[in-house]
Parts: sequence; structure tokens; C-alpha cells
Amino acid sequence: MVANNKQLMRLVKFVAELKKNNYPNCTSFIEKLKNVDIDENIYLSCSVKTIQRDIKALKEIHKAPIDFDHERNGYYLKHHGWSFEAPVYSENDMTSLIIASKLAESITPNPLSSQISEAIDELLTSNNPEILDTATIDSIVASSALNVKIKAHIFKIVFGAWKQNRTINIRYSNADGEISERRIDPHVLSYYNKAWYVKAYCHLKESIRTFAVHRIMHAELTEYTYEFDEKMLEGINGSPFNLDIIKDVKLWCTAEISTYIVEKAAADRTLSIEHNNDGSVIITYPTIFKHDLIRWLLAEGGNMKLLTHPSLQAEVKNKALEIAKLYR
Repeated sequence: MVANNKQLMRLVKFVAELKKNNYPNCTSFIEKLKNVDIDENIYLSCSVKTIQRDIKALKEIHKAPIDFDHERNGYYLKHHGWSFEAPVYSENDMTSLIIASKLAESITPNPLSSQISEAIDELLTSNNPEILDTATIDSIVASSALNVKIKAHIFKIVFGAWKQNRTINIRYSNADGEISERRIDPHVLSYYNKAWYVKAYCHLKESIRTFAVHRIMHAELTEYTYEFDEKMLEGINGSPFNLDIIKDVKLWCTAEISTYIVEKAAADRTLSIEHNNDGSVIITYPTIFKHDLIRWLLAEGGNMKLLTHPSLQAEVKNKALEIAKLYR
């Protein structure tokens, strides 16, 4: 049995790292717990020996199929069919789970959104924190909801194929309306810019391609399976496309937009924010997508200026001049 609530919380978080294939070890997990202490205002920090005892408990008491990968220097699950039967969640855990589930429900097409909704109901049946009354739950809305319509049966097939490492045959219509028949191995599912995409190996083109799920007209499972290729995750960084990444970007923002810019940046600890006497701010981004940066600079209409990367400054200037020509 779990000795106390803190041990339970550690076990749940360690199992989550295993399920995410993050290959945690004692040292890396201790660092993660220190961050949890700061972010969630709880005290879970402990010693290496404590983590070792937790891992032993998972193996011996909960029969977790945990092994150690020396090449990756971390623990992993030998098979993901095992589930950790944790006791009733704490109120903080439930709050986080419900909010995450509601957000996921709002951006996920049917039938998966219905399954998420049912999962929320099931959680509330056995765990009912007072903070999450019906009104509170219903008021959780994701502002980044789906902008495109996806056929439920197609998303179900694509999602199932991704989950089971199954090859699928699809009929696909590209942005120009050209239709083609493809056989693909869906390695990565990604929600980006208010739409769902699948990064897959395309047997027709014999290369990696990214497909918009809402452009898939027909999909069917095949009997074939494939091995997941971790290289498919390279270059993702939140986007399914291999977009150019710009490093060490400094942006000057006027006082007019500084409040919302600072609020937007405050949640990201990798960013550096400098406040000027006139109310303007300078924000430094370690990395940012080039495509997103250019669109952002143009959208702010002069309230934001790129202070670094002269060649990119020139590119933004040229695009601004092209826009100006349209209004002469």
C-alpha cells in the first residue's frame, strides 16, 4: 500500500514520466519534483534513496514492468498495457485533471471528445471536490477551439491507427483540391493553429509528409503495422511542420501592448523581460518559429520591433512594403 499522500503523488508523477517515455532517473526526477514544489506550492522534494524506494514499491507492490535503459540513462515501461491503480485523487489533482480534460474536449473532434466527456463524468462519480461544481466545470472553455470540421469516423480511424501503430489507406485532398490515394504510417498527431495534423511516412512518396486531418476524405485501417520512429519528433516543437527556428530573438514592444505581451510571456520561464521607463518592454525569446515571428510583427502594426537579426528585419520590411502597395 502507498504509505502517505506525498508518496502517492510522487508515484503518480513518476508513472506519468514513464508513460510519456521521458526515461526518468532518480536525479532527473528529483529535479522535476523541485520544479513541482515551486509551480504547485507543495513539498515533494526528497532524496535519491526515497525515489529508489518508490521505484521498488512500483515494481513489487504494483507489479509495474519497469526496467532501466543504460543507453538513455533512465527507467521505462517494458509494455504500456500496465496501469497504475491509484487511490482517490486529491482535490488539486482532480482540479488539474478536469481542467485539462475540458480543454482537450473542446479541441478534439468526435468520437474522442465524447469519450473525454464520459471520462470526466466517471472521474466525478468517484471523486467530487467541492471546488468543481457543475457551473465551474461548464465554465471551462478553450479559446483555441477547432476552426475546421473533421468527420468523426475519420478522426476515430486516424487516432486509432496512431495509437496502435497501424498503417492506413487514405483519400486526401490537398489545399489546391487535388485528390490522391495514399498509404501512410501515422507517427505523430499534432494540434496546431486550430487544426489537427498527422505527420506520417507516405508510402506513395516514400518520404515523410504532413497531412491535415480535415482534408482526409476517406480512411481505412489495414492489416499492416509499423515501428514508431522517434526521429519523427525532431523539429516538431509544437508544430507538425519543419518550420525554421530563430534563436535569441529580441523584441521591443510599445507601452500600448506591453501589458498583454508581458502577461502572455510571464508563464514561459525561458523568456527574459526588460521594463523601460516609458512603459515599453523588451522580451528575449531563446527560440521562436520564423513564420510565427514574421506574422506577429506584421499583425502588431508597428507596436513591435525586431531588435536582432538584420536579415530578418529586412525580410519583415519588404513584406510590409508589399502590404503597403496594396493600399496605394
